[in-house]
Formats: sequence, C-alpha cells, structure tokens
Amino acid sequence: MNIPVLVLLGCSYYFLKENYGIFLEMAYRYSPELVPHLERESNMLTYLFIVGALGLVSYTFLVGIRTTYRLIGPVYAMKRHLKNMIRGDWAQPPLKIRENDDYHELIDIYNYFYSSLRRQGEWELEQISKCKIAPYALESQERHKALIQYKAAQLSLDEEIYFEKPENDSKLESVKSS
Repeated sequence: MNIPVLVLLGCSYYFLKENYGIFLEMAYRYSPELVPHLERESNMLTYLFIVGALGLVSYTFLVGIRTTYRLIGPVYAMKRHLKNMIRGDWAQPPLKIRENDDYHELIDIYNYFYSSLRRQGEWELEQISKCKIAPYALESQERHKALIQYKAAQLSLDEEIYFEKPENDSKLESVKSS
C-alpha cells in the first residue's frame, strides 16, 4: 500500500482538526453565528478525508493485484509447463501468455528451449529406431521396442512409424523355433 500517502493524509487531518478546534473556540467567543458553518465544513472535510483514504487504499490494492498477476502469472504458467514436461508430457503446445503480461522475452527463450529439447527427443527416437538388433537377440528386441514406445509416447508421436517391418518373417520364425 501507499503508506507514506496515508501517513500524510492522517497528519493533515489531525492538524486540520486542531485548527478547526481553534476556529470553533474563537467563533464561540466572538461570532456564535459562524459555529454551524464551521461545524458543517469540519464534517465535510472529515467525510472527504475518509472517502479519499478509502479510495486510495482501494486503488492501491487493485493496482497491486493487477501488477502482481502480470508478474506472477507468466512464472506460474512456466512452472506448470515445466512440471508437465518433467512428468513426460511433451505434447503440450509452446507456452503462451497474455499480451499485457511481463516476461515476454523470458517466455520466448523458454519456448525455444522447449522446442529444442523436443526436437532432440525426436532425433533420439529416430536414432534409436535405426539401431539394428540381431534377430536372435529377443530380449534386446523387446527392450528396443519398449524404448521406442516410451519415447514415442513421451513425445506424443505414432510409434508404428519407427518400427521396421521384418524383411523375411521366415528367418525370424526359424530363429525363434531353435
């Protein structure tokens, strides 16, 4: 809140009331017909000070909340995006924030980082799928397939395009039967 302004308003109100006290005392002594006018003026100033202080507090509160959301909103969105990415959700779109939010440059750098990591994951999946595994190494084939499925699911890609179709199923069958 704007504490210095509230302190200034409080001090001004105090000294104004003190001065009106002096004027009222003088009015009672020398001109009693001015007393109702001075009291009405004192009440009006009190009302204006209260309304002004409440307005200032409300305005400061609203501006503070708006500024906080502009600063914290992008950080919170990036935190949520990172948590999803850590949990393996690489299918989420790049992070977008409101036009009037702060940290646009930070979000742009983060999106570049995210897309670079995603491309690296796709490249790794492609390299894994190119690995040739001997037809008789069944456990290696199962692990290879599981790794491709895991990476494809992580990147939300169709895993089937990364599996090679065996050229000759009869060779594979003869190895399995022996």
